[in-house]
Amino acid sequence: MQNSKRNVYLEAYLNGAHWQMVVILPKENVVIWFCSLHNRPDNYLKGIINSALKGFDDTQQNKSKPVARWIVVKYFTDAKPLEPERLKVFRIQWAKYYLKVKNKT
Repeated sequence: MQNSKRNVYLEAYLNGAHWQMVVILPKENVVIWFCSLHNRPDNYLKGIINSALKGFDDTQQNKSKPVARWIVVKYFTDAKPLEPERLKVFRIQWAKYYLKVKNKT
């Protein structure tokens, strides 16, 4: 993060049999967490991301910079798998959004 100075970082991955995604907004000092099973992020992961965000700003005030604000999204109320067609639409929408954001930075 220190070198690229992007406005947003997006990381999605499978953890066991479910997916998790983290969206990091370093300039706002905000992290948005999504988990298909509604699990909260573990302390190890939070520590890594919080440390990276604390070092994001080169100014002297980074020593007193508050810990990032974490938002845990509880949008998904149904843990059942999505139908293949709906999942395909969801992936396309996220890809379009990602490319839009990437092209702006």
